[in-house]
Amino acid sequence: MDVTIGVNVVGGSFENIMANIYDAIPYFFSGAEPTLEMTVPINDTIETITDIPAGPKYIQIFQDIDESGIWEEGEPNIYIETPESNLVFAVGGFYDTLRTTLDISAIANKSLPKNATIMKAFPSPFNSAVRIDIRNAGSGDVLDICDISGKTVYYNTISGNESVLWKPENLSGGIYFVRLSGDGADIVKRIVYIP
Repeated sequence: MDVTIGVNVVGGSFENIMANIYDAIPYFFSGAEPTLEMTVPINDTIETITDIPAGPKYIQIFQDIDESGIWEEGEPNIYIETPESNLVFAVGGFYDTLRTTLDISAIANKSLPKNATIMKAFPSPFNSAVRIDIRNAGSGDVLDICDISGKTVYYNTISGNESVLWKPENLSGGIYFVRLSGDGADIVKRIVYIP
């Protein structure tokens, strides 16, 4: 199914705007958290998202400040609501254009210090390898990747600017956490492995 979304950004520029599409069925059947089905960039104020699986959805619009491709706490976000509910039903011809306004004024004037440590992990979800880019890491900072149970599946020391290509071997699919720690840095990113 295709869904057309109109996004108005106030309080800043229209940059790094993304949409998360969540399947709401797990919530209805068992009270579980909705499942993230896809994340897509919103490049224009009117954007058509294609190939959305049919069914009830939650659609979250957010500004991807750290360009990780994943919504994180602190990044401005809003869920699209219809007059009927906070759900969007992905079925043919149900809506014309869904519209929302994303207010980024609270963070528009904030910027990272020049020497701030930055870590990006992409793509996510991934099926063979994920690239982890690190900027301004301290000497001896530690990069580790853990599975959902907390078991470390990758460990390495990092300094300065580095890129790591991680290819999981003999690991099951699911959620993993990439963590960079040391010298004042403590950054965690969630990634999803789909073998």
